Amino acid sequence: CNLINCTFIDNAAINSGGAIYSKSKSSNINDCIFTNNYAGNSGGAIKSDGECVLNLNDCSFIDNSAKYGAGIYSYYLINLINCEFVNNAAINQGSAGAVYIYKDGNVSNCYFINNSAFRGGAVYGNFYLNDCICTDNNADYGGAFYIKNETRDMKSTIINCNFTNNIAKVSGGGVYTYFNTTCDL
Repeated sequence: CNLINCTFIDNAAINSGGAIYSKSKSSNINDCIFTNNYAGNSGGAIKSDGECVLNLNDCSFIDNSAKYGAGIYSYYLINLINCEFVNNAAINQGSAGAVYIYKDGNVSNCYFINNSAFRGGAVYGNFYLNDCICTDNNADYGGAFYIKNETRDMKSTIINCNFTNNIAKVSGGGVYTYFNTTCDL
């Protein structure tokens, strides 16, 4: 699946993938805008499932909502480059206001602004994060990021990122790491 220069506004799914649900081998999404999409369970804008490799470049996610991954829920592998996530919300005490990464993810040059969740105001999961800006995100645990590795051999890394004004109501205003988690900051 290849999507270029598309706009998705006000789409909804009872369960998953408010705008897009992908179970293909790979999905490439470039220069797309996702606004006000909703899923009752996961992936307010996008849900990738199975062994789908999800590649996104220069995309915007604004005002999307779901219980898990208000912007994106990625099960297998996600590569995000030059994307922005603004005002997305994980609802009903859910996780990942912007992006839920179940297995692994690479995130570079992305902006996370004013996203919210119960765990991981912006991002929840295991990831390699480079040159990102995280501002005004909030959650009970992990105002910006909640790092949880699903298998013991995974390690999260955060390099050259800026965390400003992120708030956790309980713990980890910028970053919260779950037990048995390996993380390089």
